[in-house]
Amino acid sequence: MAVQDNALTIGKYGCLALCYCKLFGLSSGWLLDNYNDLVKIGAIRQSDCYVLDADKILKFAKLPGRILKEKINSKKVIGFFSSGKIKEGISSFWIGKESHFVIVNKDNLITYNTLYYSRCVHDGVQEEYIRIWEK
Repeated sequence: MAVQDNALTIGKYGCLALCYCKLFGLSSGWLLDNYNDLVKIGAIRQSDCYVLDADKILKFAKLPGRILKEKINSKKVIGFFSSGKIKEGISSFWIGKESHFVIVNKDNLITYNTLYYSRCVHDGVQEEYIRIWEK
């Protein structure tokens, strides 16, 4: 797709992809510049920028580690936070089938939100899982 089409898709649906970029230290411009390549390798879905495989984004960006999806209050997540191995993770909020992804810290406070206001975050229910980057 063309760059403006990709930019519109990222802007409308890209909260999870943008959260991964922030977590990995990559810019939103990096996502836009590499959008078509990330689609080709099966890391994101072209139609809505949904992240299909975050580990493929890590590999494409030549970054170490892997992504783990763990229960927020699990010993593993608490251990990662308490050991200082991670400082933030990605969490989602839901209203019905609608969702929005944000970055939260060890106290489960939002540290990064791609939107000024999200109805899902304000009125929704937080998913019980968090996505963390094990380096």
